[in-house]
Amino acid sequence: MAMTTTIGKSTVTTGKLGLGTNKVGGHNLFPNLHDEDGIAVVKAALDHGIDMLDTAYMYGLGQSEKLIGEATQGYDRSKIILATKAAQDPHNDLKPNNDPKFLTQAIDDALLRLRICLVSFKNYLEEGQYNYLKTAVKGTFTVFPKSPTFV
Repeated sequence: MAMTTTIGKSTVTTGKLGLGTNKVGGHNLFPNLHDEDGIAVVKAALDHGIDMLDTAYMYGLGQSEKLIGEATQGYDRSKIILATKAAQDPHNDLKPNNDPKFLTQAIDDALLRLRICLVSFKNYLEEGQYNYLKTAVKGTFTVFPKSPTFV
């Protein structure tokens, strides 16, 4: 039986091994990446029991989220834990923007790219440190978009 862990104080459980995806679509961070290779890596991870995928808008300025959305089609999404990060404002030289209105829009945009209607949890970046949104929710941060949902 696979070993699992609970993420923070949430009810989200996942395997102890996850896949960080900064090289899946992260063309702005790493040269010579190929989208089809990134999709293949995500699918291989899922096929081998990895259920936690970590991404961010910053990885390819949304491209990583888009490729993960594509790669996870045909898989049981209820068994995949998706984590993404927000705060880099593309309209302000990617400087952190922790305004609730901006973060809400960033989440809606990420949901569309990931082709899902909620994320397992969402992090935001503040001065180089990862922090959980503490003021809006306790435990798992679940957001339902104003935009169309995907199955």
